[in-house]
Amino acid sequence: MKSEILRLQNVTKISSGITLLEQFNLNVYKGEIMGLLPLNTHGTNAFLDVICLNSPISSGCIYFDEKEKNYPGHMPESPNRVYVIDKTSSLAGNLTVSDNIFVLRKGFKKYYINDKELKTQTKILVEETGINIDPGEYVDRLKPLQCCVVELLKGIAGGAKLFVLNELASFLSSVALNQFHEILLHYKEKGYSFIYIGSHHEDLFKICDRIAIMKNGRIIKVLDKKDFLYEKLMPYILNYHLATPSNYIKGKTPLLEFDNVSTDNLNSLCFSILQGECVVLLDMNNTAIGDILMLMSGQKQPYSGKISFDSRPFKIRDGKHALKNGIAFIGENPTKTMLFSQMSYLDNLCFLVDKRDTGIKLTPKIKKSIKMEYYSFCGPDISARDISQLSLISLYNLVYYRIHLHNPKLVICIQPFSGADMYLRKHLVSLIDSLKKRGMAVLILAVNIADNLAVANRLLLVQKGKVIREYKQEVFRSIDPHDFLIEHNA
Repeated sequence: MKSEILRLQNVTKISSGITLLEQFNLNVYKGEIMGLLPLNTHGTNAFLDVICLNSPISSGCIYFDEKEKNYPGHMPESPNRVYVIDKTSSLAGNLTVSDNIFVLRKGFKKYYINDKELKTQTKILVEETGINIDPGEYVDRLKPLQCCVVELLKGIAGGAKLFVLNELASFLSSVALNQFHEILLHYKEKGYSFIYIGSHHEDLFKICDRIAIMKNGRIIKVLDKKDFLYEKLMPYILNYHLATPSNYIKGKTPLLEFDNVSTDNLNSLCFSILQGECVVLLDMNNTAIGDILMLMSGQKQPYSGKISFDSRPFKIRDGKHALKNGIAFIGENPTKTMLFSQMSYLDNLCFLVDKRDTGIKLTPKIKKSIKMEYYSFCGPDISARDISQLSLISLYNLVYYRIHLHNPKLVICIQPFSGADMYLRKHLVSLIDSLKKRGMAVLILAVNIADNLAVANRLLLVQKGKVIREYKQEVFRSIDPHDFLIEHNA
């Protein structure tokens, strides 16, 4: 009979009158990779709190390693031996790998630290993973895959029995994710347990033994391996179609063209994008995106090759911002990085109006005109004085409609679907499509396929800074997008 590492039995958690978890039932066996597919984000943080920290629950009980650890009125004595690996690293970047694994963990009581001994022990742990990591290297110099491996080893050295892997596909490249999967399978065989949280069923199908579907703080369905079929998920997930063939692409002259561009991480990169077209550049090693962004923002020059924009050699001239060159950027998690909480919705929306090279001044009359025009897009939100009270979808509307109003020639989106639940992802598809309808070219820079093909006209696979394959829309509309990656991830 299988032993359990974790069981949540009829757990309800209410905080400030809001039910975060409701009759939540889940069990995880020792030596199992249990998938968790949240259809929305409601209750996800509460779930992590109760299994990691034994935070108070309203009803039900929680067992860890087959011992009752949490129930209503219980005062937790200590956290559970659970280690979370996600995009926000818990490692100290200014310390070495060996220091992070051994010195910073709880229970380490040596007053004299033998550096040579620590490095030897670290080397033994690292070699088991098959990943090349120098025990004496500083963590802030490591690649994302190496950081994940160090986090895993730190958890193992600290006595963790259950690992939570939270949205790995949002920061690991396709190649790195496959490598990490192999490592997980190795430690699964050694008896370690994992909860693999992911927004896309395709990612979970690849690695998990079972999958629990979560919605509004409840587990609504558990799938066994034999049920890992799209048809089994259809009653629970939104079915939104891939983008229709674009009627917005204009002309045959590229708006943006990279011609044999080389930098530290680009290797004779060649690609182009037309006005009104959406191109997804899938960086399979997660090395090219940073250099492309620096080139397009004027922070870097190529070693060789040339970049053309709007039929001219591309250059950020005279200290002008990229916006004045007709280029806008939408960063990852833009609601946290692109909005100003002290400004009203309308002031945020109009923020870029006078940044254009058109001589337009943002007068009260113009602001009133914009408010009337964009009411049909934004609704009553446009009158909000305090944007912190708005929903996440409303904030994303604000980000994208600000770009819509500014109307640049090219929009560069970095990982637009990262961290978004199913409902938000569907909404983002419509927002990106609205930019295309306005005639803008959209370049999406991504490290995983996510829902990018729902808006794309072309997909470019980039490996080691070079385009290795191009797929047109008529091809990927009829094939599972994850099939594109199999041969290149081997």
